[in-house]
Amino acid sequence: MKEKVKSPYELLGGEHTISKLVDAFYNRVASHPDLAPIFPIDLTETTRKQKQFLTQYLGGLGFIYRRTWTPYVTCKTFAF
Repeated sequence: MKEKVKSPYELLGGEHTISKLVDAFYNRVASHPDLAPIFPIDLTETTRKQKQFLTQYLGGLGFIYRRTWTPYVTCKTFAF
């Protein structure tokens, strides 16, 4: 019997770990004197999108980005 190969997402600890890492990163960005001015004041949306990106990139829930694509992009992409 073969063992199921875990994704990097699972090996890192899944949603809980990704959320903690991204939150810690953006808390530091918000308080950094050089970085804070180039980011939005409210980092809520930026944080949410970063969590989605890392989740999908590391092999987590693959359906997440379908919510952010426009129907046009989705249809054109699936044609290839």
